[in-house]
Amino acid sequence: MSVIGFDLETHLITDQCKAPKIIVGAVNVPTEIAEACGLGSSWGEHIRDTVYFFQPSEIQHFLAMVEGCDLPVVAHNAAFDWGCIAAHTPSAISRIFKLFRNRRLDCTYIRTMILHNSKGQLKENRGRKIQLEHDSVRAFSLAGSLATFAEIDISEFKDKEIQTSYRRVEGIPYSEWPSAYREYLVGDVRHLPTLYAAQDLSSSVLVPRPTGHLTVNALGPSKRRSCFHFCLHLASLWGVRVDLPEVARLRRVLEEELTEAADALVDAGFAERLTGRALERAVGDGKLPIKTTKKLIQEEVERSLDLIPDLYTDKGNLKTSRDVLVRCQNDAVVAWAKAGAQRTLLSTFIPALESSRISENHPFGIIHTNFFPYSDTGRVSAGKPNLLNVARDGGIRECLVAREGCCFVDIDYEGNEMRVLAQVLLDMLGSSRLASFYQEDSTFDPHSYMASRKLGIDYTEGLKRKKSKDAEFKKTRQIMKCVNFGFPGGMSAKTFVEFCKGYKVSVTVQEAEALKTFFFQQFPEIKTYLYHIGRMCDLTPEGGVGYLKRTGMVSGGRMYCQLANFHFQSLAAEGALMAFAVASERAYTDRESALWGTRPVLFVHDEILLETPLVRAHNAAIELKSIMEECMRLFTPDIPAVAEVACSLRWTKEAFDHYDSDGMLIPSDAN
Repeated sequence: MSVIGFDLETHLITDQCKAPKIIVGAVNVPTEIAEACGLGSSWGEHIRDTVYFFQPSEIQHFLAMVEGCDLPVVAHNAAFDWGCIAAHTPSAISRIFKLFRNRRLDCTYIRTMILHNSKGQLKENRGRKIQLEHDSVRAFSLAGSLATFAEIDISEFKDKEIQTSYRRVEGIPYSEWPSAYREYLVGDVRHLPTLYAAQDLSSSVLVPRPTGHLTVNALGPSKRRSCFHFCLHLASLWGVRVDLPEVARLRRVLEEELTEAADALVDAGFAERLTGRALERAVGDGKLPIKTTKKLIQEEVERSLDLIPDLYTDKGNLKTSRDVLVRCQNDAVVAWAKAGAQRTLLSTFIPALESSRISENHPFGIIHTNFFPYSDTGRVSAGKPNLLNVARDGGIRECLVAREGCCFVDIDYEGNEMRVLAQVLLDMLGSSRLASFYQEDSTFDPHSYMASRKLGIDYTEGLKRKKSKDAEFKKTRQIMKCVNFGFPGGMSAKTFVEFCKGYKVSVTVQEAEALKTFFFQQFPEIKTYLYHIGRMCDLTPEGGVGYLKRTGMVSGGRMYCQLANFHFQSLAAEGALMAFAVASERAYTDRESALWGTRPVLFVHDEILLETPLVRAHNAAIELKSIMEECMRLFTPDIPAVAEVACSLRWTKEAFDHYDSDGMLIPSDAN
């Protein structure tokens, strides 16, 4: 046995308790290690073979055993198990972080996702169920992972009723447990070493390259990514405070705006009011009590517009997206299209924020977003609710407020994707014009540079126009922001037209083609980069295989644009997540750090949101900024990283770095 398998059974997880009380722990330990640390004699109880159970009160013995040997300690969804120990035994947090730092802890859940991604199968398997003999299980679950990598079926023991009812055996001697409870837990830890070994056997991945193929170990980053998951889970456990009166006010505003738009649509004959049971269902689900007539709306849009090809689907049907409907000359249709954002807020974010309520009359709640720790580019996503994808406007951000006596320090990497792209260009091609600009000037602004070139003015003059908020320069710079974000990823002109709409920029396909040519004239090395990407994709029929030597990440089955984006998005994600992990460890364990006692609460791609006592805000911001820049430099050593500081009482994109008369950082939205 090359690893120690580990699992916990707990009370039920709820929206307000992501680290429930521990009922029992189980380990699968080599006999010689168990004997050396007294497992089964002075603590814990031998159950069968090399499987032992232990009580929550024996966590310290478990940690001492782990620290006293050199085997990896493995769990499936380890972030949850270690998070429960951290929540209920706070003195253990520093020991857990040390184990992660020493690469002692690993997670078969993370390893499963890494291996699926190395074969280009991550997205298709996320949420997919596998039919086993006794039940269907999710592909990334322990049972699904065992079936996939070790061809072991444990579905016979995976009884959902048992899984969710361990509270029934709490405090009862193990020998008196119903056998189903013992078998469920034994089955979980018994096969972890087997799964770990089977995953190792599947970790070798061939990376085709025009100059010669590479064979790499896809699981190289697994322990680091397991640590990142633990840090994200700690942030979820802490949560973010919600201003419930502000949520109620925002609901009223959104409902009034939607009701007005819905009434106008009904009055114009494009919708009808619901009645009877349909009305009751709509009200019960919190939906508007109307039914739109899609065909009539399409006919009205067609009457208003010329037959523009990009307004139609491949099947010849008129699109009814917001971008199409707002072009209509009918005020009711336009108002309804613009109200789409309000409908999304009311159906997703508002209910989630309302569910954060702690008690009936308490004005504040706590929201615990769920982080999904891995994607095909290595980036993080979230859900229930997805606080990583909140609109700049709309008011949702402003419903999240720092706890009493605290504020948010919000630090964002400046222009990080372009900086990381410059490093990728250096790594792949050996030289880059874009990289040279950053090396000559750490504050280089590629959007202003491109706008200056487009307007035929000097870059220095362009920066002056930006500072003076010159309208022409601002408009051109916004277009160039789209150019810089779109074309390095291999975007076509047609796709670019749609992409620009997200930035409130309107261009034709012909203009997009001209902008693409202009972009490659400024940075010809990016055209060369995309040429190499195309060659990588041509080597295998399943798509190219992305591999980053700096991170060890492998992503298979990448189509042209996916592979082009993979290299810089993945590198940027790894640097930012490393910063989040370092900041988390200092916040929870380092009493000498300015971050001690603060809490990282959100990780939003290139942005870290830290909740800190007001008196620590200034020094905490200085240290977090330094951590973020230093960690990114680990992955982009040839390109300077720059992180920008903001401070506020509410989470808002309007926050900035505001200082008092003594030069100390204070919330920019304080009265």
